[in-house]
Formats: sequence, C-alpha cells, structure tokens
Amino acid sequence: MSQLNFITQSRKGKHLTYEERIKLEALLKMGLSSGCIVEQLGGRSERTIRREIAKGRVELLNSDLTTRMEYSAEVGQSEHDTQATAKGPSLKIGKDHKLVKYLEKAIGIDSESPYAAIQNITNKNLQFETTICFKTVYNYLDNNLFLNISNKDLPVKKNAKKRNYKKIRPAYNNTKGTSISERPAAVAARDEIGHWEMDTVVGKQGTKTVLMVLSERVLNVKLYLIEKAFYFYY
Repeated sequence: MSQLNFITQSRKGKHLTYEERIKLEALLKMGLSSGCIVEQLGGRSERTIRREIAKGRVELLNSDLTTRMEYSAEVGQSEHDTQATAKGPSLKIGKDHKLVKYLEKAIGIDSESPYAAIQNITNKNLQFETTICFKTVYNYLDNNLFLNISNKDLPVKKNAKKRNYKKIRPAYNNTKGTSISERPAAVAARDEIGHWEMDTVVGKQGTKTVLMVLSERVLNVKLYLIEKAFYFYY
C-alpha cells in the first residue's frame, strides 16, 4: 500500500481523530521521519504530532523480557476522551462580569428573585453580553457558582425545611415455588388433609416481632380425624 493513501485533508484547530491516530501508529512502525508523518497526516504541525506521541506512549514487553516504548492509537484516544470529559461544559454566563454584578446586587441586596431579576433586564432594557433565563440562575445558585450570593439569599429557599420521607418497606413477590393459582383442584375442595397454608403476621411498626401462622385447609379437621380413627378401628 502506498504511503500516499494515508494523506488526509488538514483539520486545523482540531484534535486528531481516531482514524488519524491509527495512521500515526502505522507510520511510526514504518519508521518514517517526523516531517514525512506531518505530510502524510494532512499538514498537521510537528508540535501536535510530538504531543500526541507523548500522550499515547505505552510500555510493551519484548520476547526476551526487555521492554520498549511505542505509540498506541488506543491509548492516545483513551487519554483524549478522558481529558475531554474532565473539562466539562463552560458556563453560559462566561466572562460577563457586568451581568454577574447585576445579579448579585439584584438578588443579594435588593432581595429580588431570579425570575424578577431576569425579567427586569427586559423591562428596563438593560444591555449585557450574555442572555440567560431565570432557571439558569437557579442552577448557578444551587451549584454555588456565584461569589457573593447563594440560596440563602432567596426568600423561598433560605428558610425551607427538608421534607421527611418515611421509609416504605418494598413488597417482594415470591419468585420460587409453585403459584397458589396452580395448585390441584383437590386442594381447593378442602376435604383432604395434608394441605397447609402458611402466612406471616408482622408486629406493629418499629418492632421486629413476626408471627408465623400455619393453617390446615380441611374444613373440619376434628371430624376428619374421627372418621379415620373409626376406619382403622374396624
């Protein structure tokens, strides 16, 4: 395969793609110079290539138990994904310090709600670099992103008490054994001894007392036993 097959269009200002990292790994294994690699990767700068190689270097074991350092496209991509995740989304309010000061004064000093503070921007035709909604302001307050104001400055949230939720014991369905709906018809007739029903009675809330109840399904156990005794007697 010709080396020219590796040539791709330049993507200035963007990170290497996974396909470019695979090509970089192959070119390094071919022993090409850095200048040739830059050409084959569509004009990427040598600095970008060097940084990518340093980021994706991995130690490999030789057959004689010695080690060597090589570039791995998998490792390079993994490092890129990790760094991209760690950055997180940028704040919409950005570097609009004028808007920040206005919100801190409106909420912290003038005791306005986020909704009123944002609404006054429209009503008074105030000009800022950034446009945000009141829900975004609430999110910023919840995450303590303002320096001089917090949820304590809100008339609704500062005195709010946490609601107490009672812990509800979940009900567990019996997943083992035969369902009661699948029992034989003779059991439903209740004229044959030997079929028992078991249930539990839980004590009052807050205690661990449990009573297990066993019931014989025969309608008249005493009469049944008398009939059986009479039969064996004769």
